[in-house]
Amino acid sequence: MGWFGRRKGEQEGPADEALPMLTVEQAARFTAAAQRAFAEAGMETVLDGGVLRASEGVLPLHSIATRAAAVPEREWPALLAQHAGVMAPALRGSLDPEPIRDEQVYLRVLERDAIPGGMEVGDDVAGDLVAVLGVDYPDRVETLSGAKAVDKLGGWESVRETGLRNLRALAAEQVKAYALNTGGDLHVSTGGYFHASRLLVLGDVLAADFKLERPRHGVLVAAPNHSLIIVHPIEGLSVLDAMRTLIGMAADQSNGPGGLSDNVFFWRDGVLEQVTRRSEDGGVTVAATGAFGEVLATFG
Repeated sequence: MGWFGRRKGEQEGPADEALPMLTVEQAARFTAAAQRAFAEAGMETVLDGGVLRASEGVLPLHSIATRAAAVPEREWPALLAQHAGVMAPALRGSLDPEPIRDEQVYLRVLERDAIPGGMEVGDDVAGDLVAVLGVDYPDRVETLSGAKAVDKLGGWESVRETGLRNLRALAAEQVKAYALNTGGDLHVSTGGYFHASRLLVLGDVLAADFKLERPRHGVLVAAPNHSLIIVHPIEGLSVLDAMRTLIGMAADQSNGPGGLSDNVFFWRDGVLEQVTRRSEDGGVTVAATGAFGEVLATFG
């Protein structure tokens, strides 16, 4: 399964605290370039962690830094110039807001700490994962987690139903199965920007992507980055081999642009629970409790 990418520890340097998709040195160059781009767009800014602060308001850098991390640094000036050219006049109020159509509205799964400005409106999913509103524009995805912004679109309950409906309409770009040494399979599904957010409609995903209809004992699942879902239908003691493999794959694939979670979860009958915990020293523990513990007990 070499196509899953590089491991942690192969980074070029330590991750930046505010913009972890970049190294500390990259983040320093990126934020300096961002300030230059906004200055050329007529807006002076001050760096404050992962945001730029201007007299007109706050400019989060997390999303544009994620895009920058996926391209060579020589492309950063053009990327940031385009970004500043859109955001600076919008923040000054000289552009009319772009109308948001229903087909642009999705629920987006993120780790709570990755939400610029924090979360006012959204749902808890499992562990540190939450669901907030994501708006799919042609040139970017915008995360809206503030109460005022969501209220303008009809309120959380309304956008939540629209977002879930649009997630159900998404399809995988590629599906593969890999046999485990101890029996059973890992099923891997890849797709677009909101692919991992299909965790919120996992029952539909199991049926559509993997032809798994209501697996009796549930599934282990990992969503390490925004374009990847990995599941193992629990059928016996192969769950131990699957857990070890998923822990490694989650660590590998959460390290890089679009990273989501390096943990493993258990899903059954619409309920998702986190079953691994990672310590600061890199260790991993598995909690054989709750519904997952009940399933393990059936296999002795």
